[in-house]
Amino acid sequence: MSVRNQQGKLFFFNGPAGTGKTFVYKVLCSHLRADQMIVLCVASSGIAALLLPGGRTSHSIFKIPLSSNDTSFCTFHKQDMRADLLRETSLIIWDEVPMQNHFDPETVDRTLRDIRNLDRPFGGITVVFGGDFRQILPVIPKGSRSQIVAACLKHSPLWQENLEYADWLLKIGDGQNSPDGKIHFPESMNCTPNTVQGLIDALYPNIQIPGIPGDQYFLEWTILAPKNEDVHAINAEVLNCLPGERRTYRSADRAELEGEEENNIYTQEFLHGLNASDLPLHNLELKEGAPIMLLRNLSPAEGLCNGTRLVITHCARHFIKARVLGGDHAGYETLIPRIDLSPSQDEFPFKFFRHQLPVQLSFAMTINKAQGQSVKHVGIDLRTPVFTHGQLYVALSRSTAVARVKVLFPSNEPVSENIVYSEVL
Repeated sequence: MSVRNQQGKLFFFNGPAGTGKTFVYKVLCSHLRADQMIVLCVASSGIAALLLPGGRTSHSIFKIPLSSNDTSFCTFHKQDMRADLLRETSLIIWDEVPMQNHFDPETVDRTLRDIRNLDRPFGGITVVFGGDFRQILPVIPKGSRSQIVAACLKHSPLWQENLEYADWLLKIGDGQNSPDGKIHFPESMNCTPNTVQGLIDALYPNIQIPGIPGDQYFLEWTILAPKNEDVHAINAEVLNCLPGERRTYRSADRAELEGEEENNIYTQEFLHGLNASDLPLHNLELKEGAPIMLLRNLSPAEGLCNGTRLVITHCARHFIKARVLGGDHAGYETLIPRIDLSPSQDEFPFKFFRHQLPVQLSFAMTINKAQGQSVKHVGIDLRTPVFTHGQLYVALSRSTAVARVKVLFPSNEPVSENIVYSEVL
């Protein structure tokens, strides 16, 4: 999933000797290469590399300096054929990494961020580290026990940030660090200032500059809130910042009572004011270049399902044209017309129909909608507290690093409620 959706996640495959790590590497490699993807297999030593399909040592593939440090880069140029290969790489499998000084993968990380022009771990390439910390650790000439331990991957920012954050998240999910139902957040998560505009500035930097947003921009940045009212308000604020001409699509609404149209009973003004979690707004304001989310299954075979995120490429009078963001159908363009929609649940004492584009803006989305989606940067609006089990855990776990999470609190104190139904755990 991380490879196909270009999520660029880091994994560590931990297993004692003889448990089949090499077999898993070969399966991963063969499966992705069969789909014409580039997979690089490296190891810390030549003997270990020979066991991998097309394996080479990490120093050979990446040209890591023999004496790497916390500022070193790999010794090849951005114009080299090697750099071209790494720009097209989808997966790196790095075996026996516990034997190497953590400066080595950090050197590769810095280099890939540079040559791929992407400030993400390893330039957005998914990396599978593997090994067993029970085996030999990095060799430090005349090094003490503490120096050897300090050279391990576990003492690298690449490891520490994700591990500590994951441990904190698990405690939130289990309700272990909130005996009073309250969570105290790291100061780094605070928005500065602690306002809606502060959250927007943190999550959508430079969005007001024409031509800046792109598909990856909207895939990697999002704002979450517990309730739809807050989501709609934030979406409207961010839309104001996005350059371009605004277009308003107004719905045609009707009510049916006992199988017959009863528009004389319910006025149009009343119907236009009705909202449901799975219905678009009556006044749907959109701009070209804005991200949207589908609210209905239009064509699952083409990736157009409830929850699919797209970016608008053209606003016509009765339809919009949009391009799919991410997934197997990334880049696919489609026309989205107005259709008849009704709430999936009986929220009203009559049958309600809304003829409207089946979309909503997705600068922000509800926490429930975000479940199953991963992003690089996430902002969370907690002015309205979470109201059910797991919501806070889901919101915080959309990103894998504490430094990439910003939270808007109801006051300047970084504290919020956490709801956990311990009986289901």
